[in-house]
Amino acid sequence: MPKQTRKQPQSVNDRLRFIEAHVVGFGNWILGKGYTEATRVEIIRLLACWAEWIQPSGFTLDTLVEGFDASAPLGAGRLFIRYLRDQGILPEPRQPPSPTEIWPLLAAFRRWMRDQRGVANSTLDTYQSTLVDLLEALGDDPTVFTAHAIRAFVLERARPHSGGRAKSIATATRAFLRFLVATGQCPVGRDYAVPGFANWQLASVPRFLAAQDIDRAIAACEGESRLRDKAIILLLVRLGLRASEVADLKLTDVDWRNGRIAVAGKSRREDCFR
Repeated sequence: MPKQTRKQPQSVNDRLRFIEAHVVGFGNWILGKGYTEATRVEIIRLLACWAEWIQPSGFTLDTLVEGFDASAPLGAGRLFIRYLRDQGILPEPRQPPSPTEIWPLLAAFRRWMRDQRGVANSTLDTYQSTLVDLLEALGDDPTVFTAHAIRAFVLERARPHSGGRAKSIATATRAFLRFLVATGQCPVGRDYAVPGFANWQLASVPRFLAAQDIDRAIAACEGESRLRDKAIILLLVRLGLRASEVADLKLTDVDWRNGRIAVAGKSRREDCFR
């Protein structure tokens, strides 16, 4: 026979009486779960603290199913609510609908990508947050997905992110539009409305230079007008100084007589280099 959940108490006194009425059953349930008598006594004591917390909180036990995690003795409160649910006194928490339940079009896209393209669920999960935002912004009617609206969405969604993340957003949107085109829900070529994002390899500053490149850099600093540049490169290459350490050097840091340079590193501790 299915358990019947009871109407929950609303007032402060009703809530406290409700908890008191279930303390004995809760204690027996604890022992039945393998807890010792000493542990049962301690949990009941913590439950009393939990009851004192909810007394002025204004919560009902229904809302405490989702809001009790703000209390101090979390363990006792959690265990008590677990007991109430196990006995059918409190209902199980309502799970929010999943994105695929809210957006049937998204569910169809995932099925199509798995069946037709063999795309893994992990990849589709990565796409999903972008596509949920797309559906929330443009709606679930693909016939109104204009090129201007698609482009504006991608640019706005990618604005606060890095180039790599922007590229992922564009990839997810483009894959979704290709699904719509393939299933006849969008005009052919609508996926070309998604802008591309540059992400060239070797576009950043190289992490190090090869030996021949270093020799070329030093050789390019010939002449009196380039002595400063040559000195900077030699300090970086031969002594392994950081760029900030070279930039902070002063003439007084150079011991010309002994051929030494005093450098203050990250720890501000002064070191000498020859």
